[in-house]
Amino acid sequence: MSTDPSKRIIIYVCSLFITLDAISSFATTYYVSASAANDSNNGLTVGSPFKTITKATTKATQPGDLVLIRTGIYNERVVISNSGTPGNYITYKSYNNEAVIIDGTSISQPPPATPVTDWWGLIELKSNYIQITGLKVQNSIANGVFGSGGVANGVIIQPIHDIIISKCTTVNTHNSGIGMHFGYNITIDGNDVSYANNGGGQENISVESIDNFKISKNTVHDGAPDIIKQKNGNYNNQGGEGIDAKGASNHGKIIGNKVYRINCQGIYVDAGSNHLSNVEVYNNIVYSNVYAGITIGNEVYGTGPFNGVLENVYVYNNIVFMNEWVGINIGGNTTGDNTMKSVYIFNNTVVKNGWQVHPNTTAYLPDFPTPAQMQGAWAVGISNENSQITADLVIRNNIIDQVSGNSIQSVQLTLPYTIESNLINSNAPAGTNNPTYVLPSTVFVADYDNPPVSPFAASNFKLKTIAPASLATGKGINSPETPGFDFIYKSRANPVAVVDIGAYQH
Repeated sequence: MSTDPSKRIIIYVCSLFITLDAISSFATTYYVSASAANDSNNGLTVGSPFKTITKATTKATQPGDLVLIRTGIYNERVVISNSGTPGNYITYKSYNNEAVIIDGTSISQPPPATPVTDWWGLIELKSNYIQITGLKVQNSIANGVFGSGGVANGVIIQPIHDIIISKCTTVNTHNSGIGMHFGYNITIDGNDVSYANNGGGQENISVESIDNFKISKNTVHDGAPDIIKQKNGNYNNQGGEGIDAKGASNHGKIIGNKVYRINCQGIYVDAGSNHLSNVEVYNNIVYSNVYAGITIGNEVYGTGPFNGVLENVYVYNNIVFMNEWVGINIGGNTTGDNTMKSVYIFNNTVVKNGWQVHPNTTAYLPDFPTPAQMQGAWAVGISNENSQITADLVIRNNIIDQVSGNSIQSVQLTLPYTIESNLINSNAPAGTNNPTYVLPSTVFVADYDNPPVSPFAASNFKLKTIAPASLATGKGINSPETPGFDFIYKSRANPVAVVDIGAYQH
């Protein structure tokens, strides 16, 4: 045995590499096909697949294992209980992008039958280092894809972590299409979520008390189709927000999503009697949602460990249009407000928000309603309803266009505001809603490169290179918060002083 310490270190490192290589070499690929006769095959080849995904979950137990699922409809609940390791995720994905449907028709609540609960999913993750890719989940009486860590007395004791949900589709779920609760390192990327919250709670995509999360490039649309606005103007509280980062969620990004026709806020960030911090909401397109496009809130409920503090939230480079009441809202609560500080709303383009569905209309607000389909509502571009902002509410470099109410308003005028360099076109005089603050800023007539025929066209809501673009070009204020890129990731040349107003660098 060598007595040289350096040699012992070398031997140890080499043995570590051998161990890691051994883990990788033991990883196995399993195959599943709905057309198989039963689960008696070994699942090791395309020609000898398992019949059910559930069978594959009992075999995919080693880090790095891969389950490839062939086309078909799988009428089963899939519970994943085995974990991967860093760099060796256990992965479930469609085989060659084939259409894989996990259908919850006739699937009831797992035991025990009482109490009745929807705190489970058609795909349920009870493990870590898992990736789910390219699967469709439909007709769940609970959630679509679901994971939750363990909590005792308000403390997370067994977090769920290192989960990637990508390129999946969820349709017709009682609760969330995708819901991840109490953990860390969660990525939800490139999914399509529709017809969620059909009578249940939560939100279309829910992230609750997650540290280090990324919700990116998802399309979230058509929430709660059977609970639309009633003819009498009242709302059913069911049918949650499109994307919600809530509770003690920290260090997160909501990036590049498309959120539309949701029966509530499009995007919601809410501490809810917890401590939420360091969340960025940027480069999203949010339209035709009930109430608000984007809301930053801190609801009062329960007695969280921090009594509800929301801080360091940044909302920028978003295009927010045709939402029913308000474009971007700092939300209040009828039961009282919790503390907020350091909320920054900058370089957004907020257009024609505040158009309410006519009471005689029983369908969703179409993408671009006609005047006959609309009536004036509480029409505000950017609004603050929270009276407990203790530091730094910054509203800067935004374009606010075509609202019939106030462009910028607040419930209180003595808050620590910085409101500057916003380009405004409003039809309403100051004082429409009292108390109110309407920024005395440049008024312009909107003129865009292309009419917004398709809400996803990159050129939408970019001011023409001729007037009035001259009113926005180079007129923004540069600051440490100014993003270094715009809505289409064109450089803003930060820290150079020339910054344009709005979501685009013209």
